[in-house]
Amino acid sequence: MLISEAAQYIKSTVPTRAVAALYGYTPNAHGFMVCPFHAGDREPSLKLYDSADQKGWYCFGCHAGGSVIDFVMRHDSCSFAMAVRAIDHHLNLHLLIVEDFQTQEQFHQRQIHIDEEAASRLKDLDDQKKAIEKERDQNFDSLLFLEHIPVSLRTARDWDQTLILRDALDYNEYQLSIIEEKRKKVQSWRISQRLRRDP
Repeated sequence: MLISEAAQYIKSTVPTRAVAALYGYTPNAHGFMVCPFHAGDREPSLKLYDSADQKGWYCFGCHAGGSVIDFVMRHDSCSFAMAVRAIDHHLNLHLLIVEDFQTQEQFHQRQIHIDEEAASRLKDLDDQKKAIEKERDQNFDSLLFLEHIPVSLRTARDWDQTLILRDALDYNEYQLSIIEEKRKKVQSWRISQRLRRDP
């Protein structure tokens, strides 16, 4: 099947949620998710459409939108053809024939290597996340203990420690948000590497 034919099939049949899920995005019950294409989107503003007469996505914050192919192109900064190949491969549609490698086995081995590399990076990030979450929980418990001390009985050291713990909790949340961004980048790297033209 040609790229253009595969693209038409993908646009008309592939659920937008399925493509978003490749990057770890989960929309709410109304189909909204935080937009990955503009900064500061604290409230979900990107709508995923999967009705019989309407597919694709649209962000009410930055006004970006399009088909599932446009989503992958924008997310990975890749070409139209690469986005079609990514969706075809990762959703196991088998619309396109692999013609860039001498054998299917060669292609398969490359996929295994890339997946193992991504899994290793994700494990490191998960380990970091668990350590930070443990530290955050300890900081929260300590802060809770201090805040239960009657105001009239708190010492200057108690007040200082309270401020320090609040700052520490803010920093913990910042660290966790950075780790989540890194996870998304690893997922994008995984897809882009699997689509490289050379074996």
